[in-house]
Amino acid sequence: MRQWWSILCVVILACLTSSSAIAQRQEVEVRATLGASVAYLGDELQLVVDVDNGVADRAPTVPSTASCEVRYTTMRDRSFSITIGVGSRRRQETQAGQSYFYAVTPLGAGQVTIDPIEVFVDGKRYVTNPVSLRVVEPTKNLTDLKVMLDVDNESPYAGEPVTMTLSIAIAPMITLSDVNLRLIGEEQFDIARKSSAPVARTEPEFLGAPAGFQSRRDVIDGAVFEVFTLQRTVTPKAAGEITLGPAVLIANVSTRGTRRQERAALQSNTPVLHVREVPSEGKPAGYSGLVGAYAIDARADVRDVSVGDPVPLVVAIAGPEPISRVRAPDLMSDPAFSDGFRMASDDVEADREQGVVTFTYSIRVAKEGVSEIPPVRLAYFDSAAGQYVVKQTDPIPLTVRATRIVTAGDAQGTSGAVAPGRELESMEGGMRHNEVGAALLRDERTDLGAMVRSPVVIATGAAPLGACVLALCGTVVRKRSGGAAAVRRAAWSQAKALLEQARRGEDAADACARAVEGCVAAACLGRAGSVTAVEAERLVAVRDAALAQRVRTLLERCDAARFGAGSADTSAMVDEAQAIVDALARLPKAVGVAA
Repeated sequence: MRQWWSILCVVILACLTSSSAIAQRQEVEVRATLGASVAYLGDELQLVVDVDNGVADRAPTVPSTASCEVRYTTMRDRSFSITIGVGSRRRQETQAGQSYFYAVTPLGAGQVTIDPIEVFVDGKRYVTNPVSLRVVEPTKNLTDLKVMLDVDNESPYAGEPVTMTLSIAIAPMITLSDVNLRLIGEEQFDIARKSSAPVARTEPEFLGAPAGFQSRRDVIDGAVFEVFTLQRTVTPKAAGEITLGPAVLIANVSTRGTRRQERAALQSNTPVLHVREVPSEGKPAGYSGLVGAYAIDARADVRDVSVGDPVPLVVAIAGPEPISRVRAPDLMSDPAFSDGFRMASDDVEADREQGVVTFTYSIRVAKEGVSEIPPVRLAYFDSAAGQYVVKQTDPIPLTVRATRIVTAGDAQGTSGAVAPGRELESMEGGMRHNEVGAALLRDERTDLGAMVRSPVVIATGAAPLGACVLALCGTVVRKRSGGAAAVRRAAWSQAKALLEQARRGEDAADACARAVEGCVAAACLGRAGSVTAVEAERLVAVRDAALAQRVRTLLERCDAARFGAGSADTSAMVDEAQAIVDALARLPKAVGVAA
């Protein structure tokens, strides 16, 4: 008996130990990583919050601070199950995880620290590590590269649109790549995001829209430059002295005919706006803060209606950008409208285009005697004339008929008399006889059970289902047989092209990193795309720990090359990237992958 008790205790202890080990291996881990440890003022970096061995309840909140702006961008699910096979041996690897991505823009020079970030998994609170960043102040201008900012009005009114012009002057022997543009202090303005100039697909974004550069040759300080300009409309939100900018340009700078490349950051001058408040005297009713010159027009295509019928009323307002500042006129606040019309508060549709906004109302005539749609009024401050202006549309004539009331007699028909009828009779015998009684009734109710058991119904329902199952099985077999191989071929083909680009000195660091990241995703996950440096090291370490360390070291070198190391010979970096790509091709292939 003691022997059995001893065996039972050993089994229980082994189970507890195994459970504890499994729980320890699957403990939730969270961490935060920045795309670089050094950045220029205004440069945009990627912050990644990784969750391992668990799924977060929601995206972690990373607030902006006075020293940096943080914006959530996307989430990627890293949960996977993969079978690794060598010969007849198979091993299953599973992992649950997520990566949350944020765009971080430093707003001041010096040391910037993002505090530990809270992550909640199954209601339990976890905290990441803090991350730090050293922010470098951009230079004012280089000899061969200049950034200039200008405005067409330095004394606008609050709410008055101002045209801002950004100019980038580049010497003929200089080329730029991987360009990032940023305006510091843009939160003080309403900004028209769209550019009116034609936009190339390769152009960088500025203030949330493609730049839309226009180019010209010009002479600056006695030297010839290629000058690229763009314009945006900015509207100061409040009165006072406001500094616009600086605008920050960050790019890879190369000299034509050489392999020399370096990451540079420049900032523009900072125009000062003396913003005036609009006068408080003479402000008309309905004034909503518009400043500038505006035009208003109205039309109604339906003009012959009955009381209660809807009348579509279209009001178009033209003015300076940003046209989003124009709000729909409140018709019901005008007694001329509220006396003769009714309108639901949400019966307004807005359609905004370049410089024009169109509002479509659905109004209803409330009573007889209404003969026109009253004028629609728009109040604004004319900054050129220095006074308030109220413009209005022309009245629109209407023909209104009384509403006809439908009575019960109308519902029954045009005649009030009812034709006489005959009662049914029962006749016995003869050719016209009929039989009566409950015995003559036949049960014609539908028996669902009998219908389902019918061979015809069974065959009819089973045939499409069987065909779908066969088609699905065929699709799965085809995908498993050819999908992974196609992904690997595409990844290595792209890596070959990227490394050839790197050998020519074209963005060598970026090309090497993309080549290695793409091959890691194809070899370890069986899918196209890329992975972070931390993910790449972890995925490769499952198969080859030494190769994983080489991958991590190379990706860190590529990142560091963006800040000064790009001027050195990159041939060693390219050779190492080629060796890693070749080694990844020899890793054991993923037999099965499931998200």
